[in-house]
Amino acid sequence: MRFEQGPWRELAEGVHVCECLPEGVSVGLVVGSDGCVLVDTGSSPTQGRAIRESVAALTPVPLVAVVVTHAHYDHAFGIAAFDDVAVYGHASLAGTLRGEKSRAEATRLGLDPADLAVPNRPLTLMAAQDLGAAPGGGRRWVEVSYVGPAHTGGDLVVLVPDAKVLFAGDLVEESAPPSVGPDASLAGWAKALDQVIGLLRADSVVVPGHGAPLDRMDVLEQRHALGATWAQCEWLREQGVAEGDAYAHPELSWPYTREWADGAIAKAYAELAVIEPRPVRRLPIQPV
Repeated sequence: MRFEQGPWRELAEGVHVCECLPEGVSVGLVVGSDGCVLVDTGSSPTQGRAIRESVAALTPVPLVAVVVTHAHYDHAFGIAAFDDVAVYGHASLAGTLRGEKSRAEATRLGLDPADLAVPNRPLTLMAAQDLGAAPGGGRRWVEVSYVGPAHTGGDLVVLVPDAKVLFAGDLVEESAPPSVGPDASLAGWAKALDQVIGLLRADSVVVPGHGAPLDRMDVLEQRHALGATWAQCEWLREQGVAEGDAYAHPELSWPYTREWADGAIAKAYAELAVIEPRPVRRLPIQPV
């Protein structure tokens, strides 16, 4: 397996991104006058160390913090390379990264599960890091917010307000449709993207977990696709339509590919099976 890193590219003054194999993850770097913040850590401790060396080669400004957008291996398995700086991640990441699935994933990748580390600054809602002066004047802050559950139970986004750049992790994608895995929540994903959209301006740049930068309209389109998928599955189940018949329902259409829709439908039906039906609400109209 190839654990490689591409060159850093500048998206805005002092805001950089590079692509890391094997999964093509977009790793971010935000630089101020007094410090810099890395977004995601690569797929292994060795790759994390290589990323850290490339940061030192790019800028003399010290690395003061790292943000892990979620627990998937391609974003989080490099945490051990940053044990001497503040590493922010959602509070759920410790249990996930120490769990059986992550250990099995490490073994599959040829890594020692004992080398997996966890964030040393767990958060449940939000955090902020002052990086000193911004290149264009004023202060450069990095704002970290929990918006999940969505792609996972612990999704964080990283906003650089002065540069109008937002790192979204795998909440949005460019190189493929949004990945609806076993730990995703279709019930929460559209709500999470509503929060993301609220952080954006018309000219904001959104860095997805994989692929080229996006804009606000791209995020709106993905929010619509995910929200519509959930709403259609909710309606179909209320009508008594079986999961296997959902895709072919004549009154509906589905985003992305048939393979994606089948997986999303299965996930939505599984979530709906454990959600209590909503009570019918009626206006309290008094007879005349």
